Amino acid sequence: MENASKALLIAGAILLVIAIIAIGVGIVSSTRGTIGVAENQISSMEIQMHNEQFKKYEGKGKTYNQVKEILAEMTAYNSGLKDSGLKVQVKTYRYANATNTTINSSHSCTKDPDAIYTGAGCYLFGSKATYGASHTENYLYDIFCEYDATGAVKYIKLVRYYN
Repeated sequence: MENASKALLIAGAILLVIAIIAIGVGIVSSTRGTIGVAENQISSMEIQMHNEQFKKYEGKGKTYNQVKEILAEMTAYNSGLKDSGLKVQVKTYRYANATNTTINSSHSCTKDPDAIYTGAGCYLFGSKATYGASHTENYLYDIFCEYDATGAVKYIKLVRYYN
């Protein structure tokens, strides 16, 4: 009889431990779901803040000096990023006609903003040595944002007016 009561106590203790483990597993799995939701919300907020950084630049008829300021700000933004997936590049184009409605994609280039800002081979500003400072600085530009699959701004499209 004594052995039977000890066996029942041991069995009860084992069942109690199993119940405690099951409750712990349940709590951990429900917490993971909550953490996943919180991570998605943080990611969504991060993308929204990222987009606001660049959507403010969108518009038509931007001057040469405004575009230079934008490129400088973009360069600083990119250099301060911890997540290179949010790095923004610049696509440059030129309008194909005097009505500034059709984009000529044969005059296009995609580079980091610092490369364009320093004049590394894009058609955006042309070459001051070739065109002269007044010609280059008299251009106007339209600025558009392009988004990646996550909804984050991936490219700033700068379109130089036809003139």
